[in-house]
Amino acid sequence: MRDEQGSTALHIASISNQTNMIELLLSNGADINSQGKDGFTALHFAASIDGKLSTLDVLLAHGADVGIQDDNGSTALSIAVGDNSLDMVEALLAGGADMKVQDNAGWTALHIAASSDFKYVAEELLAPGAGVDIRNGNGQTALHMAVN
Repeated sequence: MRDEQGSTALHIASISNQTNMIELLLSNGADINSQGKDGFTALHFAASIDGKLSTLDVLLAHGADVGIQDDNGSTALSIAVGDNSLDMVEALLAGGADMKVQDNAGWTALHIAASSDFKYVAEELLAPGAGVDIRNGNGQTALHMAVN
């Protein structure tokens, strides 16, 4: 069952940081990777609301797919990066998020961090193999973004 926005009960529980409800819904067969109207999953919602690390942790522990992209090509990682949420970025990377995934405009998580001058998040993303040479749709690397 979905609301008029296409959200499931699991999506709403994730937005509301109701970890007990998330556990209950998942134990009763809720689809952890169900996408709503804009392609958001419960993990996207958890990553988009700063301070919801406990929700993110529960979803990751239950096997939420960190690689799902929404309608704009954004992953939970790129959303957490855009919110400058270092703890969520760390949790998503530990959960297997791929920092090289590009959104519909060709941006990676590192492009987002560099363009917003999110120093600590960018440092976290600068691990070996971070894809510093990946170009976005405008031909820019994260280094180009950082100097502009």
